[in-house]
Amino acid sequence: MGDATCHGWTPIMMTQRIAYALVVLSILCGSGVAKARPRAVHGDPLAVLPKGKAGRLVFGVMGSAAPEATIPPEVRGRLVRLGAAIARRGDVVLTGACPGMPLVTARAAKREGGLTVGISPAGSLRDHTQRFKSPTEAMDVIKMTGAGGGMGLIARERDNIAYSDILVYAGGRSGTLGELLFAMQERKVIAILEESTGVSEKARKEILPYIGRGKGLIVTDRDPDRLIAKAVKASARLAGKPQPVARGGSLAQLARPLGIPTQRGGLDAEALRRTHNLYTFFGDAKRMSAQDRGKVDRLVAELARTRQDGRDPLLVVPTRPGLGAKVARAAHARGVRTFGISPAGSAEEHRGAGQFLRGLDGLQLSGEGAQGIGKLAAYQHAIKKSDVVFVAGGDHETLGGTIFALYEPTVVAVLETGGMSGKLREHILATFDKAHPAKVIYDRDPVRLVQRATAEASALRRADRTEYLRGE
Repeated sequence: MGDATCHGWTPIMMTQRIAYALVVLSILCGSGVAKARPRAVHGDPLAVLPKGKAGRLVFGVMGSAAPEATIPPEVRGRLVRLGAAIARRGDVVLTGACPGMPLVTARAAKREGGLTVGISPAGSLRDHTQRFKSPTEAMDVIKMTGAGGGMGLIARERDNIAYSDILVYAGGRSGTLGELLFAMQERKVIAILEESTGVSEKARKEILPYIGRGKGLIVTDRDPDRLIAKAVKASARLAGKPQPVARGGSLAQLARPLGIPTQRGGLDAEALRRTHNLYTFFGDAKRMSAQDRGKVDRLVAELARTRQDGRDPLLVVPTRPGLGAKVARAAHARGVRTFGISPAGSAEEHRGAGQFLRGLDGLQLSGEGAQGIGKLAAYQHAIKKSDVVFVAGGDHETLGGTIFALYEPTVVAVLETGGMSGKLREHILATFDKAHPAKVIYDRDPVRLVQRATAEASALRRADRTEYLRGE
């Protein structure tokens, strides 16, 4: 009898107790990763992490948030190896606190005892889980940026980039492409896991050749261990390069001699749209022929003649030098009201970054920052409530603005020329198949493009311009 019982328990009772314990353990741990509630912060998420090794690196892992069931098993295996290898180095995994590929990597890092950080567009944990349907699993800390939906899903990526030493890209759709373009504005290491589907798989052949390489160092490999080794070596190399220094200048020197009203803050698009059709132009003349530049001139001339729904045109451009500056001057000469969006928060920043002024009726200092990510982040002020975003030629900065525009219920009108805009349809945007609220139209004829775009904008203006909430 004593052999058949233990403290009054029968073997059957013991088996039941063990089975129950295993169920509870599996619920709590889920694939070996504890599901403790992460710490939610609004400041620096790295500041609350336990102190680690000297020179600890932060690997920002960016990739598709599509369901894990859609990840090919071989790619999933390499993501697991990636997360485990980062953790074993004593480094930190940072993600957009989203499901999919980044979560697979973070979960693998946690199983190896690593530290993980998430950057959420939400304002609270409740908002994060309920509104954005995002997980808290495998996260030690989540920063709540409060960036919101729509372009906020891209805008919060500036924190992903800012807190990361090395950006690793795997798979991905439009959000991942936006993250890649943000990273190219900064002196960061960009590590692309090749043959991992989507944007990352096609980046080297279908995207980067048409947009330039930006300020960072780009390394690629299909093997996660080799990729990490290359990235760490590149990070050490990049650390020794000096930062650019901005020049000065007063606000009075900047604007008053030209008679330009200058203000700080966001563009009051709603007020402008009561009397004008609001158009935005993004472009760059790299790889554009003389014939292409002639097409841009005809686009501006047609836009100047366009009066839609009883409203005159108003053109908004980022104040970067080059093709946009020429378009602003040409439109202004034809009587079109023009408005510049500067990434700077002061005259000193504006002048130091070499931003232009001539050909503008007004200047908005967005305060996003005239260097690095701030230049691209300022594009969102040009896009908001825009009736049409015209794109011609372009580089990584132009493409970044175009990706921003995809997240808004607006019309994106692409003049297919040499350079980036001629590769958007069949190459760059073909690397992912995610639906967006923007209506994208393409045309090689500038007059026809303006006519089609303004007709689409007129129809859109009568529709409900709801916020886009589905996340990348």
